[in-house]
Amino acid sequence: MKVDRHLICVFFIYLITSCVSYNQVVKCEKNKEITENLDALQNGYSINLPNNWFAYNDIHCSLVYAPKENLSIGNTSNSTVVNIFGPNIFGSFKGVKNIDDLTTKSINLINKNFGNPEIFLTKLNHEKYGDYTVLRFKSNILGVHYENFSVNYFYEGDVYKISCLAKENDFNKYIVDFQEIVSSFKILKR
Repeated sequence: MKVDRHLICVFFIYLITSCVSYNQVVKCEKNKEITENLDALQNGYSINLPNNWFAYNDIHCSLVYAPKENLSIGNTSNSTVVNIFGPNIFGSFKGVKNIDDLTTKSINLINKNFGNPEIFLTKLNHEKYGDYTVLRFKSNILGVHYENFSVNYFYEGDVYKISCLAKENDFNKYIVDFQEIVSSFKILKR
């Protein structure tokens, strides 16, 4: 139980500092489906969502993707989500110089936030974006068991991360959707 309290404290400290560190007030409609101008909200990338998925802004006004069935049960927060971080990614990845550096920093962040889970690392090569890594691990967030994976690209000096999360029992249900999203991912020229 001591570890769970520690993780909860770390999680809330991260939330508080991430909101305050930008020293700005951000307003958006939270947890409401975004139906128009989605391309304008994506930061340096584009994806194709499966028909049964939607986009919305989370509590930090970050663009998030989730299955539409989450709308019907009225729960967008404790469920399956995909986050994609583009070139203006948060401070944890500033100064990254290559894919190996990005992978090391990603593993360190996972270990710090989730208590050193077993992480499975796969290094692959994309025909256009070069080497990239996939990190897969399990986590426990506020007593709920999740499976996670992140796809990490370092392309033309910028970091791009696709993070996929689902409750452990739901992961296989959404794996094809996750693969469809990742396969459709395109980095846009700026």
